[in-house]
Amino acid sequence: MGLTGMIVPDALLARIGRYGGLLTGFLFVLFAEFGDKTQLLTINLAATFPDAPVSVFVGVVGALALRTGVDAVIGERVEAVLPTHYIEAGAAVVFLAFGAVVLGAPTVVLYAAIAALALAAIVGVLRRR
Repeated sequence: MGLTGMIVPDALLARIGRYGGLLTGFLFVLFAEFGDKTQLLTINLAATFPDAPVSVFVGVVGALALRTGVDAVIGERVEAVLPTHYIEAGAAVVFLAFGAVVLGAPTVVLYAAIAALALAAIVGVLRRR
């Protein structure tokens, strides 16, 4: 069971069936993106172009859709090679490293975390063979 399974109960996932990925992705992104840089940028763009809110909306949604589509394809390809728990552990390491850098740790901490993540991915791929 991955992180999603710990947050969304199995009974609920069973009831929503084939729409589980759609609904879970929508809700996770909806709540995770409150106050992030994309939201602030969108507000700034809407203020900069007050006569073109539809254009701002279409541009932002188009960019997010393209980026999210690419991320979904990459995630699917990586999951085919690495077990999910390796991916989740790697994401945790990268988030912690970014947090440490934001709190003032030297940038080398981030580079070390990314190098450790790459090494873990290589080991995971080799073990899977």
